[in-house]
Amino acid sequence: VRADGELLTCEPATVLPLASFVVLLFAFQFLAYFAAALFLRRMLVPASPAAARIAFCGLLVNYYVLIYAPQSLSESFSITLLVFAAGAWVALWDSGLALLPLVAGSLVAGFALMVRPANLFVVAAWLVGVAIAYRRHRPTPPRAVLLAMIVFAAIALPAAPQIVNNV
Repeated sequence: VRADGELLTCEPATVLPLASFVVLLFAFQFLAYFAAALFLRRMLVPASPAAARIAFCGLLVNYYVLIYAPQSLSESFSITLLVFAAGAWVALWDSGLALLPLVAGSLVAGFALMVRPANLFVVAAWLVGVAIAYRRHRPTPPRAVLLAMIVFAAIALPAAPQIVNNV
């Protein structure tokens, strides 16, 4: 392009424009939230297909998620972790204290606390939920002790790098 007889040029872009970063961040965080909502829906379907549909649609039309998703703050990821923990609890309830949902939910609760310290309520809610599942399924005392140790170890595991780094 010429202007006033001079050739105008521009250097090739070497950095990602901020707008592209925001779009990628929104896409990643919304997809993670969508996957967590889909996981919760999948766990609810055997118990109540109608409740699963309502919960899934309700989670997807939550406009706060759309507000937080393009921000690189911890709110959006905290909501995603909370929804995933709810799905893990439903799986734990249905599976009779199976190890996979117990460990996954405990890790997510611990990770939620590391992402944002205000998520301490997620850890408390997870522990109350596990206690309710224990009461329903009534594991033998040795299995109950083993499961409790697994829960507390899995909740503490995400904090290990921070503890090692600060000690």
